[in-house]
Amino acid sequence: MKFKALSLISAFALYQSAVAAPLPSRDPVVNLCPSGYFAFTFDQGPSLYTGDILDALRNLNVKATFHPVVTFLNEAAIVANLQRAAEEGHLIGLSLEEDFELNGISDEDLLDEISARADIIKQVVGYKPVYLRIPKYKDLGIEQLQKIISKGYIISTYNIDSYDYSKDDILGVYKQTLDKMSPNTKGGFISVQRDYLASSASATENVIEYVLEKGYKVVTIDQCAKSKVKDAPGPKGLGQIKSRESDASHAFVSSFLTGTLLLIAFLAGL
Repeated sequence: MKFKALSLISAFALYQSAVAAPLPSRDPVVNLCPSGYFAFTFDQGPSLYTGDILDALRNLNVKATFHPVVTFLNEAAIVANLQRAAEEGHLIGLSLEEDFELNGISDEDLLDEISARADIIKQVVGYKPVYLRIPKYKDLGIEQLQKIISKGYIISTYNIDSYDYSKDDILGVYKQTLDKMSPNTKGGFISVQRDYLASSASATENVIEYVLEKGYKVVTIDQCAKSKVKDAPGPKGLGQIKSRESDASHAFVSSFLTGTLLLIAFLAGL
């Protein structure tokens, strides 16, 4: 009986230590939607073609996410397109420039650069952008990413690249991915297009129609990440975001040890 009691104590201690110690997240970046959901994102704009994209989105009654680059806000018509995007209920984030150099920049200077750009976007759309695109984010370490996140930003990337900068058949790129998905395993996606490209803008309506025909619900990226942006329009998060690897591992350990405790308790009663 003494042995059984010690076994129970040891197992309980093992359970407490395993559950109390969180497993590290491998990548604190939003990179997909829940299965059946699709978020269109438009980067490296705005431009004069952004209006065409907004027309397509309005025609199909869907919302998208825009990650503007502040250096492109150099014409009244372009600024007006970004304002229109916000007014029509699309989510406005922020992107660093594609050639923004991360190597050698201090954490403090990087945060200052991001904050300065966010302030400019706020002046245009009325709220501070939260969703952030850093084209070369993989050049940053986990600690640097966490510092950015600690300031209230949510870093996102994508799992479908339209390659609109190099391909003519943009719709074909989407089909290559989605046609492989079965109805029971639809997958969740965040795509990226560049709204400074006329060819990408003109293809947008056909692409969205195809995605809708495949049965996906088109959402803004905050709905995929379960995080509503303060003062931004639109519904709150879906609450269905796929668990991170660390969350799944933690749940498995917890369930396994709970079962072990119950088994030992049963044996102790024999």
